[in-house]
Amino acid sequence: CINNYHGNFLYQPDFVSTKCMTTNKSAALRLINKLQDSEVTLDDVNAIISQDVTLSYKLLRYLNSASLMMRRKVDTIHNAILWMGLNPIRNWATILLMSSINEKPSELITTSLIRARFCEELAKKRKQDNVQPFFLTGLLSTLEALLDMPMDEVLKELPISDEIKQGIIDLKGEHGQILKLVLAYENNDNAVLAKVSGGMTVLREIYLEATAWADELQKELIA
Repeated sequence: CINNYHGNFLYQPDFVSTKCMTTNKSAALRLINKLQDSEVTLDDVNAIISQDVTLSYKLLRYLNSASLMMRRKVDTIHNAILWMGLNPIRNWATILLMSSINEKPSELITTSLIRARFCEELAKKRKQDNVQPFFLTGLLSTLEALLDMPMDEVLKELPISDEIKQGIIDLKGEHGQILKLVLAYENNDNAVLAKVSGGMTVLREIYLEATAWADELQKELIA
């Protein structure tokens, strides 16, 4: 299997050709595909996660970590879904699957988490009713580098909304506008950042909070 690319490997690889995916990447993408299906049910998610021993273990370990201060022990994936809700569990499982992809630097997962949290918090600032799709937009924005595939090919495989796909690929729509701000902050693009209400101070505060959150989550959920 030969993957050829050039450019910035960590964040924005410029692909020349992709011959195939490793079994590890293919398996992760297949499970992410199932998790993000809009028609997936509680029982479906329970089955998807429960069939993967490592995924189940890491998720339950996180839910029972000291930082969450749970009043009672969560000992099954079914109970975890009931406690957290379907969409949050789908997000955490997706994070774990992304982190399971071999031969990729941990910094790439950290970037995924920071972008996810950053997008979510910016969506809250903009009074969005449902911030979960914005979290997912940021989270999935590094899949190109993780899977060594062009982003349009990756997202074609996932049953996510057109708004999220358009936001990630073209930086269009509400999702794209917010992701564009996050990317502009990463790249110190002052031409874009100058248009933000509240300026750099607001963005810096959100970024620092997102970074602290991502670092803590890496320790408890992914390590």
